[in-house]
Amino acid sequence: LPSTTPIDINLQDLNTNVSSHVAAICLLHDQSALAVRTPAEDVASRTSVMTDLVDQYLSLGRLQRTAATTYPEIQERFPHAALVVLFHPYTPAEIIHLAQLGQRVPPGVTRHIIGGRALRLNYPLLSLRSNESLEAKNVTLQTWLHERFTNRDIRYYAESTYLFDE
Repeated sequence: LPSTTPIDINLQDLNTNVSSHVAAICLLHDQSALAVRTPAEDVASRTSVMTDLVDQYLSLGRLQRTAATTYPEIQERFPHAALVVLFHPYTPAEIIHLAQLGQRVPPGVTRHIIGGRALRLNYPLLSLRSNESLEAKNVTLQTWLHERFTNRDIRYYAESTYLFDE
């Protein structure tokens, strides 16, 4: 990749002292690792390098995404991987900044875990668009929620959950 510098790194240092100049860390099948370093540390430059890197390998094999960040975890889950790429994490503020710039971001790298989110919430949007006051809309929403709780149509999962759609 033009304007980048590959740097050999130790696998033990994956989660420590990774500077903002590092766009990605590439773990190779022979257990060596390279950091892809950018000339600038701003998020837009780093993201451009990340996108260029992904464009290079995207069509070369099967892509798997994981939340694992330590080498032993990755090796256990993907023992036959030819290449593993770890990207510098984004903050929510960086994601907003990139969106305002209209900058393309590699797929899967902006994911954030949001606790307590509601899934399959099929509330009628017409109710939200009505000319009723906000107070009246909130009363209607509370009634709707109460009916669902009463009918046991809402399930809460305190633990991490995998939902397989039928």
